[in-house]
Amino acid sequence: MEAAEGDPLRLWSGSGAAIGDGESGPLFQFLAGGKESCVIDPESVDVAEQVGRLLARADAVIWSADSPFANIAELHPKRLEARHPHLVIVSISPFGLEGPWSDRAATEFTLQAWSGAIVGLGRGAPDRAPVQVGGRVGQFVTGTYTAIGALTGRVNSRRTGRGCLIDLSMLEAIVLSLTYYPVTYHDVMERPWRTERALVLPGVQQAADGLVGIACGTLQQRQDLYVMMDHAEWIEDDAIMSRPAEVSPLIAEWVAERTVDEIRELAIAFRIPNAPVADPSNVATLDHFEARNVFVENPHGNFLQPRQPFQVSSFAWAAPQPPPALGAHHDRLGPVRTHNGGSSGTLPFSGLRVLDMTAFWAGPTSTHLLALLGADVIHLESVVRPDGGRLVGGVSGDIDMWWERSPIHLAGMPTRRVSRSTSPPMRGTSYSSGSSKRATSSWRTSRRGCSIRPDWTTSE
Repeated sequence: MEAAEGDPLRLWSGSGAAIGDGESGPLFQFLAGGKESCVIDPESVDVAEQVGRLLARADAVIWSADSPFANIAELHPKRLEARHPHLVIVSISPFGLEGPWSDRAATEFTLQAWSGAIVGLGRGAPDRAPVQVGGRVGQFVTGTYTAIGALTGRVNSRRTGRGCLIDLSMLEAIVLSLTYYPVTYHDVMERPWRTERALVLPGVQQAADGLVGIACGTLQQRQDLYVMMDHAEWIEDDAIMSRPAEVSPLIAEWVAERTVDEIRELAIAFRIPNAPVADPSNVATLDHFEARNVFVENPHGNFLQPRQPFQVSSFAWAAPQPPPALGAHHDRLGPVRTHNGGSSGTLPFSGLRVLDMTAFWAGPTSTHLLALLGADVIHLESVVRPDGGRLVGGVSGDIDMWWERSPIHLAGMPTRRVSRSTSPPMRGTSYSSGSSKRATSSWRTSRRGCSIRPDWTTSE
């Protein structure tokens, strides 16, 4: 749904290039491919009635605070929920619909700052201005959570016969995805994760023939890096953490003497995360992307675009479609939707059992959400190689039960965790989540953990 002038993204260009009359920029073509367009004047006296006809025929609606329709009282999400009880409504706003900050202005940069990420992750040298994660990552993360919310709401509405209102805060989405959970860290460790910004080592370094990224998020990875660089003596005091200013030029010198491929081959052998640092001129030519055909030609525009990030064995994705012309589908209306007024006290994914065979971040983030939404998630770990998330966060090994103290691991777990034993050689674990504050504390969930240490208490 657009105003007469169209979605502002139609005329947006990352390079600042002018967009011709009747044309649209590549980002709009990519994001709006296959959609339909309906034009309604937000200033018209019957705007609520016009929109209402569309809402009566929709299953879900995505509302954002920056839309030209956001200031129309009759179209506020809470009014929509009352008037159209069949609808799944997802509201996107910087701070949520309620609270003392709900009417504040915000940008991606200020939201990243409010989240604690700029200091909490040490982004940028302390003697320079703060920096944010580029590429509007917070916007894309919020969009992903929006899609998850809409689909979850739809699953629930098909169970109950009623829609729901999902109040999504962009700030809270950023807290869950772009930080090391500084509030949880402070609560668990009784000190801040960081008090000032700092460059993270090794990070992005200049190799002999280009840039290379090396990430050491755990003690094991740092120790492997020291051995790889023939500085095993750095292990004794964990040199990157204890004297970063001293070892930083030595790391830079070591990297500068080698090519990107040489460094990556070594890092892969030592299981140290690494990557070539690509730019728009060469990213599509990386061998991995070429082999997987990651970038495809948009058939309706002269540019490359990424394909869907996952492939499904049971069906094929539709080919990329063109974006809609402004107002091209104004008169296209479907049947009126109804609801049966049912209700349910169960969470949407109650009864779903998930075996979580993942570690660190991406996998646990997904199963964390499933558990919060009612799924029975069993997190499988090994006594030899536990979930690496337990080892991230600067928790010293001399702290009692250090494997349960990582704020990264704790904040990514639901509030309640109940474990059961499994057949040998695995052993079950039983532990309480304690009282530490987490971004997920308002959710009631159940998640089970399977053994990683033989001295943990087992429960039958």
